[in-house]
Amino acid sequence: LLEYKDKSIFEFTKNFKQVVYSISLDGLFEVGEFQRTNFKTDVFLANLNRLNEEIKTNSNISYDFTYTTSLINVFSFFETFDYLIENGYIEDYSNIRLQIVQWPKHLDAKNYPLSNRIKKQDKRIKQLELKVK
Repeated sequence: LLEYKDKSIFEFTKNFKQVVYSISLDGLFEVGEFQRTNFKTDVFLANLNRLNEEIKTNSNISYDFTYTTSLINVFSFFETFDYLIENGYIEDYSNIRLQIVQWPKHLDAKNYPLSNRIKKQDKRIKQLELKVK
């Protein structure tokens, strides 16, 4: 994915003053691979490693993420980015944008029952409290 006509995409961007790669991510592992056709977590992580290596030598490159939330992945947001942080792929949550699926309506996360959302929120708060201790 990081090649174009047998050349690294980084070869095309070396002379630009600034290059920001906006990465669309819907989740990792089972959730990401279910939500996005042909997405493979191992390929994604290998590409992210390669991007991070390139950034070490090309200070003009940076990246951010857009996480498109639907009923399929709404409860995997923290799991996804905690994994990336804990495994050294990213430093923190600072370069993440959140987008909410509005169509098709049956995948809009707002349609998830409020009582279930509260239960999930309480579970996440407990997880965070355990991390702080």
